[in-house]
Amino acid sequence: MDRIRESLPQDSANGARPQSELIIIDRSADPFSPILHEFTYEAMVYDLLKVDGDGQVTYTAELGDGSTETKTIKLTDSDPIWEEFRFQHISDAQEGLLKKFNELVGSNKSITEMQSGKMLNLSKMRDVINRLPQYKDQMGVISAHITIMQDCMSQFNERYLNDLGMIQQNIVTGTTPGGEKYAAGDIDIADILNNPDIRPKDKLRTLLIFFISNPSLTERERQKLAHMARFSREAREAIKNMGMVIRWAHALDLLKQLKERPTKASKPGKWGFGAIGGGSNHKEDEGAKPYDLSRYAPAVKNVLEDCVAGKLSEDMFPYVVPPERPYDTNPLSNPSLRNAGLARSAGTPGQLGDRT
Repeated sequence: MDRIRESLPQDSANGARPQSELIIIDRSADPFSPILHEFTYEAMVYDLLKVDGDGQVTYTAELGDGSTETKTIKLTDSDPIWEEFRFQHISDAQEGLLKKFNELVGSNKSITEMQSGKMLNLSKMRDVINRLPQYKDQMGVISAHITIMQDCMSQFNERYLNDLGMIQQNIVTGTTPGGEKYAAGDIDIADILNNPDIRPKDKLRTLLIFFISNPSLTERERQKLAHMARFSREAREAIKNMGMVIRWAHALDLLKQLKERPTKASKPGKWGFGAIGGGSNHKEDEGAKPYDLSRYAPAVKNVLEDCVAGKLSEDMFPYVVPPERPYDTNPLSNPSLRNAGLARSAGTPGQLGDRT
């Protein structure tokens, strides 16, 4: 850490940044996120579609004459549609994209009138021709994302992800969407494993979630469930390896410590955000209700919120490198990143992590 900090460049004279903080935490603090089916636009694209190493997606576009054409689009930060909707739930992304499409069409009525064959005077036609290249580029990008979202939803329906996602959320939250205690896990898992229409990889992900959520299962019970699914050798190896990464009997130990962590009074955050989270118990925004398929909130989210609000327990997350100015509210007080950078990393029993 010291070598890394020393290698950081000096900030420009007027570009000083606040003290940064690095939290190093064990994977078992959030064992579910890597295997849960997520339903944000970006998560669905990378989970359900074929994306190459450069972020390029191939899709089939339907042309005006009814024919089709294979096209590609690169999902990068320079794509404004991707940047706007990538982290939104797919339902919100679809709604937002349709609104953007209608706004584009509405603000270019002359173009749509010309395309429909309506006669225009020369002045209007000149304006239309001048705007046509930009309009076609914007419409092309929007049309590409509409098609990609449709492809995602086709996979969603084809792979029974509405049912699978609901069961996965019930397992990891322990409750149904109505807030009742979820007690049908054994039955639901058996139904999934015996369903020949569900893909083996989706069965495997759901079964791993069930194993992590039920650390009291015996090895014999786990083997019985895996045998029920008729998994390939590769899938059985994945289960075995996961058991080495996250010891089944202790899979939830760290997660429970995070949820039961001691609360300490809010101090001013390093970025002056302390007042925002002061006294907060990590409740959702007033009136906000998560989608039934997106109810799980990682415990790490609360850790980061506590860190920003200046409430992160130093007993559970001791500093490796103590801060020079703990909870400094002035974001410009630290003139150089060489003197910044705090880290917390995995510690001894009773300590969830450290920070430098």
